[in-house]
Amino acid sequence: MPGTYVFRYYVTDLINDAENYDFAANVASMEDAKGVRLRSLNAVGESLWHPLPYENKPPFASDFYASSKPYLEAGAAQWSMTAVDGDYTIENFKVSHINGGLDDLTPRFEGLSEGLVIVKGDALNFQTIYPKVP
Repeated sequence: MPGTYVFRYYVTDLINDAENYDFAANVASMEDAKGVRLRSLNAVGESLWHPLPYENKPPFASDFYASSKPYLEAGAAQWSMTAVDGDYTIENFKVSHINGGLDDLTPRFEGLSEGLVIVKGDALNFQTIYPKVP
């Protein structure tokens, strides 16, 4: 929802309290939005704005038990990026993972690459591919 949202942070070490810190975020309406809109195409009605870079954890990341799931099947997440107010170029494109750089375990993008231009008003559909994990 458009508007101004104020977040107040309280910090303490249980001995001394720091001064309160307020952070204001101004959210524009969809009609007045600028930048690149990142939208998930995975669920009905799901349309989210995310700051970039955005970190996505696959659904199995929090419920993996080696004894119950000896192999995790490959999967994919579908995405769309729309250039709202101008042309945008994909720069500094890289994929990294905590697996130590093993190519056969590292997720990858299909349909997204360095130097790709998204023209104002156009959408780029791409996907994140999650490899099978033993």
